[in-house]
Amino acid sequence: MNGKKVNMRLQREAKMAKKDIEAQIKKGGLKENFICLPDPSDPYKWYYVVYGIEEPKEYKGGYYLGVISCPDTYPAKAPRIDILTDNGRFRVKEKSEGICLSVSHHHPESWNPAWKVNQIVIGLISFWITNEDTYGA
Repeated sequence: MNGKKVNMRLQREAKMAKKDIEAQIKKGGLKENFICLPDPSDPYKWYYVVYGIEEPKEYKGGYYLGVISCPDTYPAKAPRIDILTDNGRFRVKEKSEGICLSVSHHHPESWNPAWKVNQIVIGLISFWITNEDTYGA
């Protein structure tokens, strides 16, 4: 671990996410178009892979890696969302400030502590496949 106090909420979310993925695999395969799990050595850092996007066509067949970095005060404060794979929708920058979305640290006024890390990825995907503009797009 990285010396931070263990966040009970993130521990519960990690267990639920892992259990959900295992259940989907047992039932014949993943039903979601993403996987999101915490770094085993840092429960505040979650990696996600988005795949299986059919529309818009420019994303079809792609695999996109990203990271969600939760602050020590999560879920009271919103996490930072980064994309690590260029995809045409979001740009990868050497010194990124993260993606600006209502579910990210850029908009603390719209953050809802009830949101879970996996739900953040769902929100990112829904934004990803629309034509709305945001910082970093």
